[in-house]
Amino acid sequence: GGIFHILKGPSDHAAFTGFVEAHHPADLGKLAEAFGLSWSLATDRDALKRQWNEFMKPGGMAAVLEIRTDPVVSASVFRKLMSSS
Repeated sequence: GGIFHILKGPSDHAAFTGFVEAHHPADLGKLAEAFGLSWSLATDRDALKRQWNEFMKPGGMAAVLEIRTDPVVSASVFRKLMSSS
């Protein structure tokens, strides 16, 4: 549901969070474990740098790197990137 933050209009409405933005209860760490995959989580820039280097190491097996971002900040950055291209 965070992708809808990119759209002007709906994301500015007071009811946006309750009616448009959808949160899922899935735990990606547990899903990865269920499929025998390694999982890492990055929630800030420093963690992303550390986790990215580990994630990209050759190992011959699939892995999951979950990157959590603030949806409002992500939408703002995305709009800026698109307007400058």
